[in-house]
Amino acid sequence: MCSLGTPLIQVDKPTVVISDILKTSADAHIVTDEDGRIQGANRQAEELFGYEPGELDGEPIEILIPGQHREHHRELRARYQASPHARPMVSGLELYGQRKDGSVFRAEIALNPVETSEGLVVTSTIRRIDEADISEAYFRMLLESAPDAMIIIDEQGKIAIANAQSEEMFGYERQEILGQPVEMLLPERLRETHVGHRGGFAAEPRLRPMGFG
Repeated sequence: MCSLGTPLIQVDKPTVVISDILKTSADAHIVTDEDGRIQGANRQAEELFGYEPGELDGEPIEILIPGQHREHHRELRARYQASPHARPMVSGLELYGQRKDGSVFRAEIALNPVETSEGLVVTSTIRRIDEADISEAYFRMLLESAPDAMIIIDEQGKIAIANAQSEEMFGYERQEILGQPVEMLLPERLRETHVGHRGGFAAEPRLRPMGFG
């Protein structure tokens, strides 16, 4: 994994890595190469998407994406290859998977790049979201399981939610920062400017990738 400056994992034997990843988790896992071809999928992933054992091997990952999203996914994959990084399960994105029978389901998908002697491979962890799971309790569980520090603020810029990783990063107990302006986590010289930036973002919210500018 790479996050906040941590380098990519580098390994010499990609086949060993793929085997280990696919065998060691109860979650659905898919491993793809630099061209977006599926190098392996564990049984949980095959069952989730409705395929027979080994049937996905060598197929483009877009086979698992609803048709109307495939071209956009290819563009996103190209950008990711240019700047690979770990993406936690809680991404804030509207993500969907498509089964072999054509049915579509909501999903949460985490990405982790692994640099091998044969090039970059990306492991995807996929969890189906049922309507019963879309709740505050489920959201908070995902937030706590995320490998990165994550903070959610309200429209006034006050900290509404912070996960355990953010406590470790900033050195505060979360009860100390909840309800406080997010600027308390910035150096004093930047706080006033950040209030203006935050106001501009609130007026025109948009996704901003990690490290953008």
